[in-house]
Amino acid sequence: MELKRLREFFSFFKSPNVGLVIWTCAMISFFFGLGYPFLPKYASSLGAEPWLIGLIFSASSLVSSLSTLFGGFLADTAGRRKVVVVGTSVLALSCLGFALSLSWEYFLVASLLYGASSFYFSALYAVIADSVPQAQLMRALLLYAMAEHLPYSVSPLIGGFLWDLYAEDAVRITFLATSAAVAFAALARRRLLETLPRTKTPSKKELATSFVNTLSAFKSLTPSIKWLIAIRTALLISSVSMFYTFGVLYAMEVWGLLGSSWGAICALSSLAHLLAIPLLPTLERAGLRAAYPALLALQACSMLVFSLGGFFPMLAGSVMLTVLGACAYTVERALVAVETEKELRARAESLMILSYSVGGSLGSAIGGCIYQLSPQSTFWVAAALQLVGALCAAAFVKPKQQAF
Repeated sequence: MELKRLREFFSFFKSPNVGLVIWTCAMISFFFGLGYPFLPKYASSLGAEPWLIGLIFSASSLVSSLSTLFGGFLADTAGRRKVVVVGTSVLALSCLGFALSLSWEYFLVASLLYGASSFYFSALYAVIADSVPQAQLMRALLLYAMAEHLPYSVSPLIGGFLWDLYAEDAVRITFLATSAAVAFAALARRRLLETLPRTKTPSKKELATSFVNTLSAFKSLTPSIKWLIAIRTALLISSVSMFYTFGVLYAMEVWGLLGSSWGAICALSSLAHLLAIPLLPTLERAGLRAAYPALLALQACSMLVFSLGGFFPMLAGSVMLTVLGACAYTVERALVAVETEKELRARAESLMILSYSVGGSLGSAIGGCIYQLSPQSTFWVAAALQLVGALCAAAFVKPKQQAF
């Protein structure tokens, strides 16, 4: 009986697209986990001050914003598959750029290329949403999130030990390996089946106006999606960006944690994504309007715990934020999928990613200035933004009940 229920739960794997997307995401996630958690520290070792690190990550997010708008339009016209393959290839080039960085100027160029590669993210999400029945969408999206994060339960620990041995050279070595792995994923994704019913090659005029075209899709979204995007941009993502950009500097430079200790925090936090799975039935019963603001308020508490410093408070805060963030991510994506027509789905996801990019840009830039003055205050401000976001979500995000 249990085996039958398990097969029913994962029956969406009958689509070849789902399996291909998930295993390539898992592979990319594993290799990124070797060096990515140490990128701000890597930038610091290349001569960048905290305020400059914030600006570099901010600039990368701004490029990601423009790239995302362009990619959403392409995915809804030229097709999902082409966009995914090209975008994954650009991501591989950005990893090679990080590996070859000899100063913060080179690091900046690699960061901008990394931001440019994000134009394929909305197409990858659309492939999942198009390939899975609506009744199974929450499960597929949660597994997609697991594939993006669970490999971090091993690789950051390896990367941390390598940092302790080789310092910044460890990041160079790991990103060389990551570049090769992502290039292999790009080749594998050529086997994806196109899910858009009708595709066409956009004209030069359409390409030139693709940014406006994607932004204009905002008018066609439901009020709940519009508010969700606005709240994410102004509050939620800015908060999370502060936390993740400066967490490694706070841990290693202020509290003196070793690279292996920070790697262990990242690894165990990623493993904690599994704890989101048993919470899924509770979220489905509670409904988005009740669950989403509560998740955001608890995320604020996790940031305050992290700000206490030391290995165990930082581990506890990171684990809490990971589990709550996975639940919030699943809820947000399910809402977008259910309340958006298929022909708008990639552009709607582009706007969600745009909110991530713009919010990340704001959070990195502002967080860098705050961190320069008072490292601990960075996490207090991040927590305050989450609390305000929870209040706004409770007041303005009112989805259809069938979203669950």
